[in-house]
Amino acid sequence: MRSLDKTLDEIFDIQPTFRRFDEADNCFRRSRSEPSSPFSRDPTVRRWSALERRRRGLPGYGVEDYALTDAGWHVQRAGGLYRPPEGNPRVRAAPPGLRLEVADPAEMSRRVKKVARILGAGLAGVARFDERWIYAGRESPEWAQWVVALAFEMDYELVGTSPAATAGGAWGLGYSHMAEVANSLAEFIHRLGYNARASGNDTGLSIPYAVAAGLGELGRNGLLITPQYGPRVRLAKVFTDLPLEPDRPIEFGVQKVCRACKKCAERCPAQCIPYGDPTMEGYNRSNNPGMRKWYVDAEKCLKFWRDNASPCGNCISACPYNKRYEKWRHRLARDLAPLAPFLFIRLDNTLGYGKHRSAEEWWKTP
Repeated sequence: MRSLDKTLDEIFDIQPTFRRFDEADNCFRRSRSEPSSPFSRDPTVRRWSALERRRRGLPGYGVEDYALTDAGWHVQRAGGLYRPPEGNPRVRAAPPGLRLEVADPAEMSRRVKKVARILGAGLAGVARFDERWIYAGRESPEWAQWVVALAFEMDYELVGTSPAATAGGAWGLGYSHMAEVANSLAEFIHRLGYNARASGNDTGLSIPYAVAAGLGELGRNGLLITPQYGPRVRLAKVFTDLPLEPDRPIEFGVQKVCRACKKCAERCPAQCIPYGDPTMEGYNRSNNPGMRKWYVDAEKCLKFWRDNASPCGNCISACPYNKRYEKWRHRLARDLAPLAPFLFIRLDNTLGYGKHRSAEEWWKTP
């Protein structure tokens, strides 16, 4: 793994045709504003589908499975990070009077990232504020200069039960941890005498800030792939004017491996992940064009989620980078993967990584 002296413009080959992403084009928003869209379903039908699955006790979609999902989402739903466009995100404005004078932004960055990890973030990095990643139509925080990008690991075993409802517990817990930690970190910065705004999926795109902050690389599956957890993370961010020093993007071979590997595309039940090379154009208005990457067909993805009555993460569980990297052999495989990507992928398949785990099996384990 090495740091890069590159900007996102160079990493993604951003062209003049690039446009800011409008939050109204997010598939989740479109599913509510476009009742007749191909990926939308009548809300009553969706509820009936989930309830019917519970009543029938279908494997992976029973009462216990959905109860786990709801428990995971509890903190986020009780008052987390998500804020509608018409809402007013809570900004912890710099208080009058006391303010910590920062003589060394690099040291301040180190301390902020340490606090983020103590609060519960798996990874933390600092990026420069870039208005291009703020949703079009959203008001950019005028005072924002820096963005603290945060990543939260999702449970390895739970994610492996995707697309069963049990896997939704991993997603919910991720968002609940995001809500707790990002808000707490914003409060820490506020108490130092500076502006801070915690953000999840609202306000702006999280992945570009996470890439700029050195948390990982963008993969074929359209997700951030980190050295520590692969794509098995949820992302949050905190905007601030606290003097900080930005981290640099990193490279550890993801692009080379993703060009050779198509496991996420093969395991995708919606077939919404491309098999070819990165392009400059997406599938529909839920993609922002003008940057070179693998575009995922968000409409197909969300339609499967609706039909499945639960989120799907097959593209996460199938990824060869989705490993327990506290084990030395997994870290070694990650570091050697770019040297022989086809061998890395073949060994991944031979050893049985990325296979679906049944929800019943998950419930029976200690």
